[in-house]
Amino acid sequence: MTHRFSVDGFRTQNGDSLDVRLAYSTLGTLNARGDNAVVVTTSYAAQDDEAELLVGGENGIDLDSHFVVLINMVSNGLSSSPSNTEPPFDGPRFPPFTVHDNVACQRKLVDTLGVNRVRLVAGFSMGGLQAFEWGSQHSDIVDAILPICGAARVSPHNWLFLDGARAALQLDPSFADGDYQEPPEAGLRAFARVYAGWVFSQAFFRDALYRTLGLDSVEGVVGFMYDYYARRDVNDLLGMLWTWQHADISENARFGGDFAAAEATLDSLPAGEQENQEVAALRSHLFFAGQVAGTPDAGELEARLADDPDDHEARLQLAMHKVVDRDYESSMQLLLELMRKNRSYGDDAGRSGLLKVFELLGDDPLVGQYRRRMASLMY
Repeated sequence: MTHRFSVDGFRTQNGDSLDVRLAYSTLGTLNARGDNAVVVTTSYAAQDDEAELLVGGENGIDLDSHFVVLINMVSNGLSSSPSNTEPPFDGPRFPPFTVHDNVACQRKLVDTLGVNRVRLVAGFSMGGLQAFEWGSQHSDIVDAILPICGAARVSPHNWLFLDGARAALQLDPSFADGDYQEPPEAGLRAFARVYAGWVFSQAFFRDALYRTLGLDSVEGVVGFMYDYYARRDVNDLLGMLWTWQHADISENARFGGDFAAAEATLDSLPAGEQENQEVAALRSHLFFAGQVAGTPDAGELEARLADDPDDHEARLQLAMHKVVDRDYESSMQLLLELMRKNRSYGDDAGRSGLLKVFELLGDDPLVGQYRRRMASLMY
């Protein structure tokens, strides 16, 4: 169930004042000490039901012992957004909202829920930007952060990729400076095409890894991206994009642009060695759970390998399934065999997969054994 929390008269970093509504949901139960909370933040164009994929089940956050708060970022269509805010802040007049602004509102929500400590803040992509902000601004209550494919400060390269997608969308005449009567269809399709070319790697296209998503062509990838983003209001997409382009954990009153000082705060988060191992294991489990999403089941992949031992895609996907099923040794055997057969497949996907399994297993004796086998193939 989605709940609403209001931050009345919130003043943004750009000086605008407005009443902000945060949409959020919770899983699990807060303990009496209020110290078992996990905060999960949303990614670009995603909402809390999608962020929920990071929690629960064998490969996610244990809901028997944690209280999870899933928070929708501003401009995602559920929390305050250009599409759901009344004048004078409707549509293209919605105020610029930074990552810092988002997290400041989120902290107020968490405090209201009775949370005294946050064991972990996790998020993918833009969720990772928010996790970094949580760690740097609220180290008084945060033990650890888990940014997945995120950054503490947007890079110039990332900024330019986003700006290209923005420009393509806004060139559609029907965009009408954000006061469109109907969604600017041509702009959305151009946006999806630009985005698709950047968000995936060269290996993803070269090795046709889009097939793991059930897509059969490059045009299918563009269509997939269009369908994903066309679900959202265009001004909402642009509002989130602006937030992304201006991400920087040091651009605030606490650090005054001193990025090194902001980074040092992240290094001093209080998570102990055991907690850091738990975070590393969770990161690896989430990686593998994401890899198997949308792939054939293990039985079908085994049949494909029996028919064609050089079906590298089937071998890699089966290895991911074995990890999710906690059959770690079988997974490592499959990944070693992929290294033997084709080191170039998926930018050496066998080796990178093995390193992820090693991270997951930590000090398990199997790690040393398979590290030696991997090294024998490399040198």
